[in-house]
Amino acid sequence: MAAAGNHTTLSWKDSFFHALWPTWVLAGMVIIWSEVSHTPIVISSSYFDVEHYLEISKNGYSQPFLTAFFPGFPALLFLLQSNIIAASIVNYLIWVCSASLLLRHKLITSATSMMAAVVPSALFFYLPYSESLFYFAISLIAIGLKKDSDKWLITGIILASISRPTAAVILPALILARHLKGYSLQSAIKRTLPEILIAALTVVCVFTFQSLFTGSFTSFFTAQAGWGNGVHLASLPLHSFGGNLIFFYDSAAMLVGFISLAVIVHLFRSKHPVSSPHAFGLSALAITALLILFSRGGGIFSLNRFIFATAFFPLALEIFRAVQISKKSILVALAAAIALGPIFAAHVHIKSALMYLLTLGLITAYFWFLRQKSTTVRTGFAVMLIAIQAWFFVQYVLQGNWIA
Repeated sequence: MAAAGNHTTLSWKDSFFHALWPTWVLAGMVIIWSEVSHTPIVISSSYFDVEHYLEISKNGYSQPFLTAFFPGFPALLFLLQSNIIAASIVNYLIWVCSASLLLRHKLITSATSMMAAVVPSALFFYLPYSESLFYFAISLIAIGLKKDSDKWLITGIILASISRPTAAVILPALILARHLKGYSLQSAIKRTLPEILIAALTVVCVFTFQSLFTGSFTSFFTAQAGWGNGVHLASLPLHSFGGNLIFFYDSAAMLVGFISLAVIVHLFRSKHPVSSPHAFGLSALAITALLILFSRGGGIFSLNRFIFATAFFPLALEIFRAVQISKKSILVALAAAIALGPIFAAHVHIKSALMYLLTLGLITAYFWFLRQKSTTVRTGFAVMLIAIQAWFFVQYVLQGNWIA
């Protein structure tokens, strides 16, 4: 399967331009929208997880439930003297540099960089959340896979393992990516053993650090149970919070996870080796969706962050862009997605059914525009999505209602 890597290497100047231009358009729209709606542009310290990160940066793990959050981003906040404006700016710069690195190393094209930057979840790269740090870590791992460089891989794994508990998807994704590239399963596991050891040692260090405050080495697991995470069979229909709009956005993320799983099956059946970094991103999306499905008892809240606001997403987009799938397969996939409607409660009300069909339509349109060769057509669609981003920013973020 052809994946990214055949396009011309971009200069740093061009890389930064491709990573930055959606932000310029978004900033203009947000300013106009906020002026029209008389909504001040303020980054609040009371945004859900932000207050938890701030508490850790100021007072350590003062409450046991805070151990659900790993210390990577709070450490960055501490260095920035817990200034959330500075943290937002630094987060944005980290994200832009990460996207530029992926472009420079020919892991993504300008098309996938643009399409990954215009989903609403990209707003987390502008806020004092851990998304940018995790994005950077995954970018380093992807570069390490392409270069077959332990230095890049180990650095990325350590950074990811101190940043987010969701780093747990990295190891099985690495094994699956190497298997998709052509390694036997046994060889893929053996090749991944050093990364498994590094990740395990890093997590042990995180738990040890947390125990200095809580007095318990296992407080992380207690905290996760308190947040409703554990091994649970999903109860149907799936559920989230924040209203229908947020629920169906999380549903879109779950559907992308299912699509990733279907593409993995397709790649195994076609028996064509796949580029490791892109197979890594695709595998991580599928594993993330399955992990959420079987660890929250049917709750899919925040899934949009774990799917769309990671470097896994643009890496996987390269496979979605390049893999050859027949029109018949696409129609079968759409029929299967419609049949899955009841697990997303699409049957309970006509409004829910229409919202679900709209979600499927937007996902289909997104992938269709991603495959278009015309830059003008893709850019026009991207600008429409940036308008949706701007609406989300004003209606949710600036009013403190963002639920994820």
